Amino acid sequence: FMDAARFAEDLSNQDGILIKLATVFEAPIAKDYFQRVAPYVGEGTNLIGLMVAPQSMDGFLTFLGRKPEATLIYRNDNHNWARTPGPVFEYGWNHTTLRALKVDPSITYLQVRYGFPDHLDKVAKIREIFGDEVPQHLEVMRDNGKVIFAGLSLVRFTTEDRLDDIIRIHEDLGCMIFNPHRYTLEEAGRQTADQRQLDFKREADPKGLLNPGKMITWDDPDFDYKQIYAYPKMLKAG
Repeated sequence: FMDAARFAEDLSNQDGILIKLATVFEAPIAKDYFQRVAPYVGEGTNLIGLMVAPQSMDGFLTFLGRKPEATLIYRNDNHNWARTPGPVFEYGWNHTTLRALKVDPSITYLQVRYGFPDHLDKVAKIREIFGDEVPQHLEVMRDNGKVIFAGLSLVRFTTEDRLDDIIRIHEDLGCMIFNPHRYTLEEAGRQTADQRQLDFKREADPKGLLNPGKMITWDDPDFDYKQIYAYPKMLKAG
């Protein structure tokens, strides 16, 4: 898998090869959750999904030829698959999680930011700690011109306490978590007030009419984040 991650990083750093998407799926994600892809991959196949500009295909194929560990299994303009898998962008980002949930409804996920310059080291460490409990799904991004990874890691859910442990371990390693299991901006991200967001809220929604309860800082500027925030005006179910 780390070879696949390095491949995606190396390709993304080739300024002469125009790509729009570079997604890395750790085995067995492709085999277990991508029904149209599964017949063409093995249990141990780490898959990379790419969108390459047509005018960059020759350059990409030259790049690929220098990577003997990688094999091109499908391209949408030249293939012999009995059934096309559909657009590659419908496999990346949150589409990955949705496809996994169709097969295993107990799966959940986390959003992780692996920042430059030690993004690869962080991914490797997370894999070493969690193994198959947290199958890796990486999306290549650029931040200030540098290639980094966004992780939309699948999580084989067991308990809420274990999920909290997984989040804490990520954060202890310097991996920023955007927690999709929290409904407030602060708890889902930096665990602190974001002055830029607050200033924008004051400008765009001065009466606080939009999305009430979504921004802790707006309602309770002194909240200490030692416990999960409960919006005081939340109506009870039923």
